[in-house]
Amino acid sequence: MRMNLENGQGGVLVTVMAGGLTFTSSVTRESVTKLELMPGSSVTLLFKATAIRWV
Repeated sequence: MRMNLENGQGGVLVTVMAGGLTFTSSVTRESVTKLELMPGSSVTLLFKATAIRWV
C-alpha cells in the first residue's frame, strides 16, 4: 500500500492504493500530525461500516 496526501478544504485528503483499488479519506491536519502520516508511508486501513460512501 502506498499513501499520498493532498490539502483539501478543511483537512487533508489521504489516498491509499491497495489491491488494485484506490481509497480516499478526509483526515484532519491534527490527525495527520498525530499519526505521523507522510506521502509514501505504509498504512493500515480500517473501515467503519456506517461511514462508507460508494462513488
